[in-house]
Amino acid sequence: MAAAAGVVGLVCFLVGRWTAPSAPPEVVTKTKLVAEPGKTRLGVEAPPRQSDPRAGNGHAGESRGSQRPVLALPKPGTPLDLNKVFTAAKQAFAAPDDHHVAEAATAAAGELEMRLLTDPAALEAAMKRFPQLTDQAELEVLAAVLGRVRDPEVEQLAIRYAKDRSNLIRRAAALDILDALDTPDARPVALDVLDEARDVNVRRAALRAIPEPQGASQDEAARVVATLTQILANDLDTELRRRSAVMLGTWARNQADLQPVINHLIGDNSIDVRAGAAFGLELSRSRDSAVLDALTRAVLNAQEDPLVRENAWKALGAISPLPPAAHQAYQAYYDEREALGEGGGG
Repeated sequence: MAAAAGVVGLVCFLVGRWTAPSAPPEVVTKTKLVAEPGKTRLGVEAPPRQSDPRAGNGHAGESRGSQRPVLALPKPGTPLDLNKVFTAAKQAFAAPDDHHVAEAATAAAGELEMRLLTDPAALEAAMKRFPQLTDQAELEVLAAVLGRVRDPEVEQLAIRYAKDRSNLIRRAAALDILDALDTPDARPVALDVLDEARDVNVRRAALRAIPEPQGASQDEAARVVATLTQILANDLDTELRRRSAVMLGTWARNQADLQPVINHLIGDNSIDVRAGAAFGLELSRSRDSAVLDALTRAVLNAQEDPLVRENAWKALGAISPLPPAAHQAYQAYYDEREALGEGGGG
């Protein structure tokens, strides 16, 4: 499992640290290249405990002022060679603290991305290679790059192998592609996987692959809510519970759907899950008295972990205007932060 965590971390690094392109990304198809306006995905990640406590795990590390370096790409028709990116990725996994090795891995992945975006034959070769791979580092890095190519055949490839139970590593990588593509078609696939899969890495990848509720019907939301509620209530994996608490905040149709999030803000034994529940209630934008009471209690609880209190305080700020008791709690915590020199951010 430690190796899996390292792979996921590097993939997040490769995807998140690439600088934003100066022009809109291109969509590769078998017949033509068409420009597509840039798409921003609203993250629903529970805040991690390190670095910025509100940050998600998406692609937020890009620099506005930086530019992607000019890449010398092979001529169209040149056979695709994936060895460079695979070797660089493995070296980065082996030496995660080596900045130069990490830069080389990022550059190699960036070159592969641009090649797949501009050469349909190379994209086809990469898709053919994906199901042949067995090495976790190779699968995860290729999945990270394929997930940045918005092509219907890439989506179908990912759906096919997300359903395939024969290789758990490849299945998780396929779900990572669906997560990156952020496609509504991933929702039923991911939910089916969560119904039957037991491998924790596959389940985490499936949960990440559930897209946001934009355009979903009440009936479609019902299944998502039921799955998230079951995970939150029964899953032993902290990360799965944390993410489910956050996602329920965006998928909840009514106050009853939010009650499990309130319960876990108050009573979950994991700090991260309680912090995720506070963030989920913020995303829900609910001003129901039960939500306000739970957040107020968390803010006023001096024995609570600072991350949970901070998230609950920010949730109250997001769902303002507040009734008197909640407003007093919000102001008291604000004064506490100021006294500790932590003011300046809301």
